[in-house]
Amino acid sequence: VVQYPENSDLQDALGWAYLLVGEAGNAAGHLEQALALDPDNVRALFHLGVLREQAGESGEALELYEEASRLEPRGAFGALARRALARMRGETVD
Repeated sequence: VVQYPENSDLQDALGWAYLLVGEAGNAAGHLEQALALDPDNVRALFHLGVLREQAGESGEALELYEEASRLEPRGAFGALARRALARMRGETVD
């Protein structure tokens, strides 16, 4: 990330790593930067949705998951977003 700060995927990867080790503050900054660089980065949308959901910001999490699902109707992160949406809405998740 230091070498390529304008790379949205690297910003997302570092943000996700921070989230996985419990550093939500650092995670948010990198995930938000990833989306500032590429608003259509589906992984970053999903990862920021996870962070927002964990923070109790369900409205924002739903919006992020919906956008990820819309942008990637057939891909892996779109599918993860749809599962999260169903779970948050109390629907049956396969």
